[in-house]
Parts: sequence; structure tokens; C-alpha cells
Amino acid sequence: MWRLVQSLLLTALLAFPFASVSAQQPPADDIRKLDDEVQDVKTEVLDIAAELNLLEQQLLYPPATRVTVSLGLGEDRDIELSTVELRIDGDLAAQHVYSVAEQAALQQGGVHDLYTGNVAAGSHDLDVRISGRLADGTSFEQAGRHSFSKSTDAKSLDIRLDDAVRVLETEPPSYGAALYYAYQDKWFEALEQLHTELERDAILFQAVDANFSVGDFELNYRMHQRAARVMQDTLTEPVDESFQNHAAYRLARLHFRKGQIHDALRALDRVSGDVPRAIREDVAFLRASVYLALEWSEPAIPVLEKLLKSKEYGAFASYNLGIAYLQGDLTNAAYDQLDRAGRFKAKNDADAAIRDKANLVLGTLLHEQGQYNRALVYLNRVRLDGPFSNRALLSAGWANMSSGRPKKAIVSWDVLAKRDATDRATQEAMLALPYAFSQLDLHEQAASHYGRALNAYAGQFDKLSQSIRSIEDGRFLAALSRDEIREDEDWVIRLRALPDAPETYYLLELLASNDFQTGLGNYLDLLDLRRRLTDWAARVAAHGASHEDALDSLSDRIETTFDDVENLMARQGRVLETLATDELTARLRRLDVYASKARFGLADSRDRVQREAQQ
Repeated sequence: MWRLVQSLLLTALLAFPFASVSAQQPPADDIRKLDDEVQDVKTEVLDIAAELNLLEQQLLYPPATRVTVSLGLGEDRDIELSTVELRIDGDLAAQHVYSVAEQAALQQGGVHDLYTGNVAAGSHDLDVRISGRLADGTSFEQAGRHSFSKSTDAKSLDIRLDDAVRVLETEPPSYGAALYYAYQDKWFEALEQLHTELERDAILFQAVDANFSVGDFELNYRMHQRAARVMQDTLTEPVDESFQNHAAYRLARLHFRKGQIHDALRALDRVSGDVPRAIREDVAFLRASVYLALEWSEPAIPVLEKLLKSKEYGAFASYNLGIAYLQGDLTNAAYDQLDRAGRFKAKNDADAAIRDKANLVLGTLLHEQGQYNRALVYLNRVRLDGPFSNRALLSAGWANMSSGRPKKAIVSWDVLAKRDATDRATQEAMLALPYAFSQLDLHEQAASHYGRALNAYAGQFDKLSQSIRSIEDGRFLAALSRDEIREDEDWVIRLRALPDAPETYYLLELLASNDFQTGLGNYLDLLDLRRRLTDWAARVAAHGASHEDALDSLSDRIETTFDDVENLMARQGRVLETLATDELTARLRRLDVYASKARFGLADSRDRVQREAQQ
């Protein structure tokens, strides 16, 4: 039974929020090797950034004249900061208009590095003017003045906004400045800030927090190997139990995402004592998912049973519990649980989708066992506008055909055949629909629908061939690199509408797969690194002869790393293009098989129509 379920589901963890399944088997060795090399070059670029930042600070803002000003919110984090204006001795030093993302970063504890400049030794006045909105929507403006004395040492000022504007004379901001970028999902900038400060040894007083955040930031910046090492090191430090549990959970989640299941289990075994409430259910669900991936149904079942009432994981736990019962060959319990999961009261789209999935899986299992009427009960539960509706309509049609009800099969398949012609279930329905008519001896209708199927297949064949040519011309990667696409969280959906990249219309499943996402993320990161290196090379050249040896060394590093990035981009691009081309070629082969069957069916139907006419 369980082997049948595996063939139907590919994996029991399709519903797991941390994991996704590839649309096809990718060149895994190429992807892994490139992923490792990209992580190495990211480390080199971050080291270059830290060296350049420190060198420029010495060149442009020597300690004798350097003044830095940062800004953060005080205890009242509900303030929405709109604008800030900074003047030193009456002269405009800085002004900034905060975006929604920047406002949120400040509210979560981020610190904005507002100004770095040169000020002569002596007494000075700092004037600050701030505007924004309070929690109740009321607009406000505040102003404050702070007098400070500049010596031959670097001076740091920290603006804090509470009931009034306060200016503190503090050490340079570090951890908060990195968080300011991290809370905006600007992971390179966050890491650049931390790498620079760690080079300067400015945050030793926050060493544990900073090291952990480096690992967390590196994980988000797709530097998985370094993130794992940092998190592993954190687990060996004498730190708070709660902190260790957070680190162990993140490390386990990282290993699970990378398919390193036994490593994930070992990391989870480091979670001990009182697990923080904020991650308690996360840890439990991850643990159950690891057990399922290892096909250890017995320990998975009690963990999932405890999660059934979870607000966040209830639907997923209900479905995965059914899968766990199937793994353990507890067929009756599995059917009962999948039935319950298929009636789960959905609170959001994700719950509704997993409910549909439970009904589709149970209906398909019953169909495979020849229980067609029972199968239809569950297949008909699947929403007609949900992500599993096409597969449910196709299976419902076959269940009706298998139980001798071709007219009802026609109803399901007629609806499906009119849907998106790029969908596999729709393409199969185009072929199944005339077959059902032929079983009713309605051969003219069968011939008509076989003809429509052939026309649809021909159109798709032309578009697929055009798409492959488009990939070969480089338009696929160009489309994926568009800024307006990358900045949209629904970018995968928007790609369907691109007129100059038709291949994206067929590749949504591939684009959403874990391996493709890894490769694409690396490719886009490399594009960004190339841009940064180009800018840095110009900055280094602009400094002229001062610090010539250090600048020459840095210039050589930038040039060498730029070549490495270019090489990796080319290789990563070829892997992505190969994945896309292979997927489109597989679609072409499938269409060719469908077209052959449709031509045979059309010829047979026409022959039967002629014979009926002669009788």
C-alpha cells in the first residue's frame, strides 16, 4: 500500500512548508557543485566589501574628524517615522524619507546609519527634525538639539525617538545597523555590515548574538554551508538553553531543506529542556516531517496527533498523519484520517489546498483499488477553482468510466478540456473526452473532439518549439533577471504574461521547484555581485595614489573575483537553460504521444461513421 502512495505523491512531504519537490530530476551534481562555488565567491565578495569599507573610512573619514550619526526608535516602537532632517552647526548634513519597509525595520529594532562625515575639533550643535505618525494615526513633528564636543577621536551620536528626541553619545552602532537591513530582506547589506564590524572587532560585547545572526543572515543569503558551520559552533558555546534550542532548530531546518535528513535529525536531538513557545510547534512539525522522510511512521504519529489542534499546522498535521498511517500500513486508520483531513475547516488558502490534496489522494487510492463510487465522493469534494481541481476532474472522469458511466465522465472531461491547454491533465482530458463519446457509439462527436485535440496539440507543439528557440537565444534568463519581476513576491505567476519569453508559460512547476529556485537564486545573486564589483572597481580607481599598495591589492582582488563571478554566471545560466529545455522537450514528447493516439482515434471514428452511413 505504502509503495502505491509513494508513486502517487512522490513524497509525503509535499505539504511541508519548508520543502518543495522538483518537477523533474535535475543535474543534481552540477547544481550542488555550483552552489558550493557560489557560496565561496559570496564569502570572498563580503570580505572585499569589509576591506573596502574600512579602507575608505580611513581615507575619507579619519578619526580626527569623523562623526557618525545613527537613528533608532526608543521604547515606543509603534511610531511610523516619515522623515528626518539633520543639521550640524546649521548646515544640512543629512535628510531621509523612510519607506514602508524602512519604517518596519526601525519598529523591529533596526538602527539606521544616517550620517558619516567630517567635523573639525571643537564644540558643535546637532539639530534634528523628525516627522511621522503615532499609533493612533495622528501626525507629529519633533525637534531636538544636542551640543557635543569633537576631539581627535572619532565621535558617534545615536538619536533615539521616544516622547522626545534624545541624542546619546555612544559607541558605533553595529548589530542594530545590520538588523536594519535584515528586516528589509537586504541580506547582503546586513552581512556586509556585520563583516565590517567584526573585522573592526566592534561588537565583541554582542559576540554570541552577532555570530548567530551571521549564520541566520547567511542562511537567508543562500550561504548554507557557512550558516550551518556558524550555527553548529553556536551549539558548542556555553550560552542560554533557549538560544541553543533556537540554533538547533534553525540548523535542523537548514539540513532538511537541503535534503540532509539524518543531519536534520541529529540537530533536532540537540533541542532539549524547555523549548521556547515561539518555536515549539515549529520544532514538533519539523521533527514529524523528518520522521516521515525517513519512513519512521511510528514516532511520527504521536507528534502529529499532538499538532492536530495547532492553528498554524493543524491542516498539515491532519494530512501528514494520514500519510504516516499509510507508511505504517494502517490502512483503515489512514483512510479515516484522510477523510477527516478532507473535511478540515480551512482558515486560509493553504488549509484549503491541503484539504483538497487529502481528498484527491484518498479518492485516487480508492480508484486504484476499484472502489469507484467511494472514490468519487472524495474527488467531488475537491474545489473546482483550487490547485488540484484539474487532477480531480481527470480522476473523476476515469472513475465514472471504470464504473460504466461514460456520460458522467463526459461532464467532468468536457469542463477540463476547456481549461489551460498547457496543463497535463487538460491535455489528457482532450484525448479522454472523445474516447468516452466513442464508448457511447457517438462517433461523429468523437471524431470532432479528436480533431479539436489534434489542433490544440499542434498549437502547443509550435509554441513549445518556439520556447526552446527562445531559451537558446538567451531570452529566458533575460526574463528571469528583470528587476520588476524579481521585486514582485508573485513573480512566478507574472512570468506567464511575458510576451517575449513564451517558455515561462510552460515552466511554472519547474520554476517553483527547490533545485531550480536554488539555481535561479544563485544566478540572480551573481548578477548582483557583478554589479557591486563593477561599482567597487570604480570607487577604488577614484581614490588615486593615496594608500597605493592597499588599493592595488584590493583592485587585484576585485578583478580576480569579477572573473570568477562571470564564469559562475555563465555556468549557472547553462544549468538553468538545460533544466528548462529538458522540461520543454519532455512536454514535446508527451504531446507527440497524445497526438499519435488522437490521430488513430480520429481515423477509427471516421471509419465507424462511414460504416454507419453505409448500413
